[in-house]
Amino acid sequence: MALNYPPPVGPPRIADPPRRRAARVVFWVCIAMVAVGFIGLVGDWATRTIEMTRLAGAIERSEAAMTVAQEGIGAVDLPSDATSADKQAAVRELESVSARGRDDVAAAGTGVAALSFLPWHSEVLRAQAAYLDHNSAWVAYLDRGSTEPLTLFQDDNRIEPTWVAAEKWVRAAVPFPPFPPLAQRIDRIFEDGDSESGDGLTA
Repeated sequence: MALNYPPPVGPPRIADPPRRRAARVVFWVCIAMVAVGFIGLVGDWATRTIEMTRLAGAIERSEAAMTVAQEGIGAVDLPSDATSADKQAAVRELESVSARGRDDVAAAGTGVAALSFLPWHSEVLRAQAAYLDHNSAWVAYLDRGSTEPLTLFQDDNRIEPTWVAAEKWVRAAVPFPPFPPLAQRIDRIFEDGDSESGDGLTA
């Protein structure tokens, strides 16, 4: 007669205590929140970097227009023994160069103003506004020169303060850590501008 033994039985399964399950859920929720927060920070940094790269490009075009105007004004030659007719021709040339420079700088400023940024990126918006003040100061300077050329050489510096403010706010708007190519472009803008855009012409 065969003996029927019951099948072996393993240790009883013990369900996770409610506290352990809750701790596990909290752990994974925290991990998910950290991951989402990190992705959000990286995304915001990338967006700010793109915005500042666009602004830097528009500023470079504006600075180039100012440089062309400044060089054009400086190229007008008036020798000490110039005749009255020579002086009148030089005045007309200064008026023409100033008017052309005014229009080109104003057009570049329109390009800066046309850029749009996320509304909560207040640093980028402030940088844009500060540079537009500088662009407007140059437009006003060249506009005066288009009708009164001698003002181009007077020590009436309304440009320098706007340049200082623009550098302050543009540099402050570069996201941290700065993307090296962007930081280098900003450095070049303000290093070059120390002698080109910060001041008008002086006699």
